[in-house]
Formats: sequence, C-alpha cells, structure tokens
Amino acid sequence: MERRGDKPSEWPVVITIHGIRTTGDWQRELTDVLTQHGFRHVPLGFGFFKAVSLLMPWSRARKVEWFRRIYSDKFADAERLPSVVAHSFGSYIVTKAMLKYDDIRFDKMILCGSIVGRKYPWSTVLAQR
Repeated sequence: MERRGDKPSEWPVVITIHGIRTTGDWQRELTDVLTQHGFRHVPLGFGFFKAVSLLMPWSRARKVEWFRRIYSDKFADAERLPSVVAHSFGSYIVTKAMLKYDDIRFDKMILCGSIVGRKYPWSTVLAQR
C-alpha cells in the first residue's frame, strides 16, 4: 500500500480488530504509528468476549455479522480496499466473514495469534476475489 494524497481522508485504511478477553489496547498504540506513516486507522472493538462464548456458534456468528455490517457501511463503496490486522478471535471473525460474503475484501491482511483452522479454504476465498 502506498500513500496517495496529502489529506488523511485520502490515505489507505487499515482496520484492526482485537481478540477475546481484551479491549484491544494494542490498537490504540498502533494508531500513532500508522498515522505517522500515512495510514488511516479504523480500530474496531466488539467488546469483551468471554472465552466460553467461543463454544457457542450463535455467539460467534453474531460477531461475524457485526463485522459484516461495519464493513458494508464503511468500506463497501470505498475506492480502495482497506487492509486488516486481526488478532486471535478477530482473525476468526474476518476470515469467516470473507468465506461467507464475497464482497468482503482486503488489500493486505495480517493475522496475529490466528485461530483460523489449518484447513481454511484460502485458495477458494482468494480465487473468488
């Protein structure tokens, strides 16, 4: 991603999404670094998510839908695709949303502490895009 434009509204967007049992303090720390390098940071937080909630499919599905709504509202019509940095359960949310919805796309992805299964169909998802 290269910086294009002098106005922050023209800078490439980096979405971040945290994991479970946290409120994403690392996201606040990342804002300054990204801004200094010409990126617009959009930290997303879904609140504190208990580990036991991972066992409930409907609870996980609600977070995927939450992400889909935000992506559709803010980025569906964007000129350039956003990039994403996701940690732990955030990586699950992002990759499940990509698998379920063809319109969720990213320029670059960084998945930290990823809980995405080894059998995730990357080739299928990437071929659709």
